[in-house]
Amino acid sequence: MDVLKVLALPEGPRQAFLNIGSPPPLATSQQLQLAVEDDRVAVHAPDGALALLDPASTTHLSGCIRCHKPGMASCSGCHAARYCSRECQVADRPYHKRLCSQQARFDEANRPSPRHIRCVFMAVGQPGPDFTWVECDAEGRVSRSDLETLGYRFADISLLQTNREGTTHKPPYFTAFMCSKNELTDPVNQAYLRIMARPGQIFPRRGNVLHMAFSAPTAQQQACQPRDVTMFDWNEAVTFSQTDLSTPIVIDPARFIGPAVPCIKLNCHGDCVRYKIATMEKGKTSVGGLCLKLYHWVSPYTVMLQLPWVSRWVYMNVDLVTTSPDPMSAQTNDQATFLDACVKFCPSTGVVDHIMHEPFGGTQLLFHTAGAEVHPHHLTAFNRFLARIIPAEQNRISHIAVGPGDITLAELRSRATKTEFASFWEEYVAGLDRETDNDDIPASPYDATPGPHAQEAGIYGAENRAKIEAAWRGNERPEEQQQPEQQPEQQSERREMAAQIAAELVELLPGVHVIVNFQP
Repeated sequence: MDVLKVLALPEGPRQAFLNIGSPPPLATSQQLQLAVEDDRVAVHAPDGALALLDPASTTHLSGCIRCHKPGMASCSGCHAARYCSRECQVADRPYHKRLCSQQARFDEANRPSPRHIRCVFMAVGQPGPDFTWVECDAEGRVSRSDLETLGYRFADISLLQTNREGTTHKPPYFTAFMCSKNELTDPVNQAYLRIMARPGQIFPRRGNVLHMAFSAPTAQQQACQPRDVTMFDWNEAVTFSQTDLSTPIVIDPARFIGPAVPCIKLNCHGDCVRYKIATMEKGKTSVGGLCLKLYHWVSPYTVMLQLPWVSRWVYMNVDLVTTSPDPMSAQTNDQATFLDACVKFCPSTGVVDHIMHEPFGGTQLLFHTAGAEVHPHHLTAFNRFLARIIPAEQNRISHIAVGPGDITLAELRSRATKTEFASFWEEYVAGLDRETDNDDIPASPYDATPGPHAQEAGIYGAENRAKIEAAWRGNERPEEQQQPEQQPEQQSERREMAAQIAAELVELLPGVHVIVNFQP
């Protein structure tokens, strides 16, 4: 049976942790809408969506499909894709080659009827995207039977618009993915994963995905009119997928629009096994305003050591959680143990009461709030330094040592300092193998050079960091001022909140067994 765990934590259930779907890329007023009419599906565009179009644009006719500059040459294979340079053509090859070989079979001469339009179909289990014909009626609606033939359950269809805000290029028409709503129960779409990014870089979509294009509605026709998907449209859809909010990793810098900073991708155990990737990967992540909707975390240990780092939960890999024999083991992320540490504040005084090591897990990103580089060696040294101070079996650090060998908050604060870590860093670097690591040994984490997007990156985690710093400053107080960690009525309230979330998930996800993991 599928299993999904809800963590009930000291500060209350973290619904933000269950970030298992793609956040909407556009405001509701700007999104295309599906309308069901006589067992047929039509697409309507609210007034706000029309602002994303430029009826006078001709870029899609003569522009480079990758960078939108004037395209001087056509692909010699399909003659349907234009490029401004060989560099753009080579960079686009992984996304273009499969459809390029099919273009001749889906040209005007092979159209079954005037009512058939060319779409791109990504079926579950297929190695990549394929062209297909979809028949529409005179009003531009797709029949229910045709959608069911493509593997869609009529009641479970959602539309993911691929037109983007904030771009210099506005096409004269809409493009969209027709997807399944069942983000947990449908199988992972391997065709989508293989074409859009390297393993582990992109949030998996489930069920079949159909890419369609629509002209804007006219005064005589309320619904958008389906039209052929071109190579230009397909490239725009790839760009959208690689820069969607649910994919904060910068997959292709040439496509990325907006500020980005260096980061380390910390892969959970399940992702490492499934995708055959390393536990840590260097990359870049977006610090655009929309990413504020993602879940961020500041570790109390980075505050102690004066390291301005922020963790970002990319996603909880639901496919691993719901199919693994040991779901929480699959989500284990050994590199993030100290980064995931949680502070419990005293209710009456606001000072730090204790620190808990919570097994959140999942794949995460780590970046510097000044846009500087965080190197894998920085994180490795950080983990080893704290492991030297904190006993491996101690998951809770408070004012009083509970078990033999436990350290207290006072002892932790005296030993986990910037001076001590700077000294440990020198010791760590001296122990590296110069033959294998000499070319990639970074400067001290305290000598980081701010990046060009320091202002944008500095927003993330600032409030949490300030709260922890203020709490530490107030921790110089008599022991008798400490308050009980949590009253019974507070624990009861949290239990009820967690149970309510679990009940909602059971109703939302039939067939998934929900476990409430309550931690006082």
